[in-house]
Amino acid sequence: MSLLRSASLYAVANAVIALVGVVLTMALGRQLGPDGFGVWASFFAIQNVWAALGFLRLEVRLASCTTIVQADRIVLSGFAVGTLVTGVLCLSSVALLGLESTLWLALIAGFGTSILDALIQRHAFGGHQLLMLTFRAIRVLLPITTALAAALSGLSVDRVIACHGWMGILFPLLLWRRWILPARWLRLAMRTMLRYRRELIPSLVFATFNGLWINGLTPALNHFSSPAIAGQFAMLQRLLGGAMGLVSTAITLMLMKKDFVHVKWSVVQRVLYANIALCIGVCITAAIPILGLQVQWLGAGWQVSSSLFFASSVFLTACFAVGAISIVAIRLRDEWFMAIWQLLAVLCWVGIYLVTSPSSFIVPSLLFGALMYAVLYFRWHYLATVGGAT
Repeated sequence: MSLLRSASLYAVANAVIALVGVVLTMALGRQLGPDGFGVWASFFAIQNVWAALGFLRLEVRLASCTTIVQADRIVLSGFAVGTLVTGVLCLSSVALLGLESTLWLALIAGFGTSILDALIQRHAFGGHQLLMLTFRAIRVLLPITTALAAALSGLSVDRVIACHGWMGILFPLLLWRRWILPARWLRLAMRTMLRYRRELIPSLVFATFNGLWINGLTPALNHFSSPAIAGQFAMLQRLLGGAMGLVSTAITLMLMKKDFVHVKWSVVQRVLYANIALCIGVCITAAIPILGLQVQWLGAGWQVSSSLFFASSVFLTACFAVGAISIVAIRLRDEWFMAIWQLLAVLCWVGIYLVTSPSSFIVPSLLFGALMYAVLYFRWHYLATVGGAT
């Protein structure tokens, strides 16, 4: 399959997946209301935090594989290590918080999402594009479809979350067809972890704090402010983020083409500026329907304040624009700085919360987050130009 045809298929498939996801998300928001949606979105956010860590970032090493056998060993090792770590964390959660807490279920569902992510990358490595897109559709749509089906059945929010969580692990396990003897599995996992230990440490640190950075605000709002505000922010994050994700993917594929790692810095800058311009366009286009018609579409309680919409727009624009060029961090060997940057950013959010009220910390936090993305970009600009790391 030619590069152009492959990129076009990927872009169209992702557009369809994103559009269906937006429609299902709005339907779930209308069914649960802002309070119920905020509680569900908080559970989903915690699940996504662990989804990035469930295989202890071993699946990222697939990008450096040269053979199918090596790729399968990495996937098998990630599953084995992730099962052990997730099990320990779940037992600890139950021991400390009890079964009534849903943290253990979010961890289990997050590990299920890690399985899907690993299978997506494994099929991408093997050149199985249709399988990769199928698994991506399952990864994106399975949680929201399960939750919506449960909500339409008249179940309470707690039971909706329970259905979501259990389906989030059982369905991926049905798709996992790579079972080997436990003793061999553990030996393979230990050898793989030792081989990649130096690369995994900065990747794990960054993924941990990046997961809190991207997904932590919704649970924080739900716990410290109100489920309604958490629900409104989560809905904005999905509506605006879904559209920006499509824009970012399309413009990156078009401008960078196939040479992502060794692309010239001038092209990287064009990708950044194009993403900023198009994401701003998305926000302007979405302003009227979201601020003016959201109540009619979703029901009472969904009126979003203009300040929250503006701050979310600025933060998500910076997030997707800078995120689109984050591949240059590999070329610039800047993974450790990204990990430290992410840690400092999360700590600054904690500081903002401590000096503001629980009901108002979201807006300054989002605006500060956009500023932190600017710091990251100027760091890369310095390394790529003044620092000579081109």
